[in-house]
Amino acid sequence: MALGKALITTDTHGSSREIIKHGKSCYIIEKDVKELTRIITDLLENKYLRDEFGEKGGKLFK
Repeated sequence: MALGKALITTDTHGSSREIIKHGKSCYIIEKDVKELTRIITDLLENKYLRDEFGEKGGKLFK
């Protein structure tokens, strides 16, 4: 995120949900290969979404 890249992470039930928002600056997923595959495909096929997540995530660290 600090590098301005889209982020996919697993839900660790920690304080990260207070910082990062699922669907706004990253994807937070359960440990599910099918869901991970779908999200990776979405990001690969949608440059706007990649750029948007990267920009919003990068702002969290500035």
